[in-house]
Amino acid sequence: MLSYCTYEKITSRNALAKAAQKATNKVRFKSSVKRYMQNELVNIGRLHLDIMSGKRITKGFDSFCLIERGKLRHILSVRFSERVVQKSFNSNAFLPMIRRSVIYDNCASQKGKGTHFALRRLKCHLQREFRRYGRESYIVVSDIHGYFRSMQHDICRAMIARCFDDDRIVRLGWQFVDAYRDYYLMAERRGVKLPDMNACDVGVGLGAEPDQTLAIGYLNPADHLAKEGLRIKGYLRFNDDFYMIHHDKEYLMYCLSKMDEKCRELGLELNTRKTHIVKLTHPFPFLKCKVQLTETGKVILMPTRDCIARERRKLKRQSKLMQQGVITAAEVRRSYTSHRGSLMHKNARRTIRNEDKLYNELFVNNWLNEDWRYQDYGNYDTEGL
Repeated sequence: MLSYCTYEKITSRNALAKAAQKATNKVRFKSSVKRYMQNELVNIGRLHLDIMSGKRITKGFDSFCLIERGKLRHILSVRFSERVVQKSFNSNAFLPMIRRSVIYDNCASQKGKGTHFALRRLKCHLQREFRRYGRESYIVVSDIHGYFRSMQHDICRAMIARCFDDDRIVRLGWQFVDAYRDYYLMAERRGVKLPDMNACDVGVGLGAEPDQTLAIGYLNPADHLAKEGLRIKGYLRFNDDFYMIHHDKEYLMYCLSKMDEKCRELGLELNTRKTHIVKLTHPFPFLKCKVQLTETGKVILMPTRDCIARERRKLKRQSKLMQQGVITAAEVRRSYTSHRGSLMHKNARRTIRNEDKLYNELFVNNWLNEDWRYQDYGNYDTEGL
């Protein structure tokens, strides 16, 4: 705690300047970021004085809605100056303290613990279970219904208070949580009904770094219950998705009921529509993958049909936008390369071949030269990447 509980380590000018540089990653093209970074030293100095004088850092939100995979999400975006303070608070103090108490199989929003790490751990757990019980075991896959918009502010504030002894750091962290309450109260006074608004003291936003860290630690009691109380070794949580593996189906149902009770204590609710108990002889979905354990113990990861269909529709839509001059060939190339790279980590040789064929038909033959053509699986040039 002595390493991360110094207020000066968070609020010093050097720490804020480093946080500002990191916060500009991949968003330097935005006009608000350019304006802030043009007078970086002046803005950092003014921000440092505001923090040291006790002024409120939060300045409200820019709200907008987007549709992600057919799901409507209400986004609350903070100002760049506030994002700098959030970056410094989260990277220098909050995240290091939270990571000391979470289990090893708690993934997401941590360096080195993304989706690839979660899928590797899933393979490890399945193969360990296969060596002991074959394919006679069961797995329960579930997630939390409305995870971010159901998080209780009191629990979030208590989580921050347990991490630090310095009241100044605690009050700074509480500002980021209380900003949502103030936003909801202002919306109520104006008579505006927000899409995800249940109560003024419930729910945090998507995207802000302290909120992602809160999501890591919010279900920490349930993680320790599964690992230490229920003794489930094959347990992993990726944000609001989790699974449990055990050879006894009745005991697995008992564990699921205990997890449901713990979630209700935290003000959360399991998504019954996405909760399944599957025998390992059958495939099951996890993190947008179709997972199957074969008779020999090999774990096969395949992309779901929805992901494949979504990417093919996206390529056809990009072809029309490129014809209209809305997007460029380089943007299409970067988008498809990113998707193709994710497929390379799965057992998707035939899917990659078919999507390469569609990509070449839509773009190479009509718009691009031969240098942009994707060849057979595993043999393609990286010119222009």
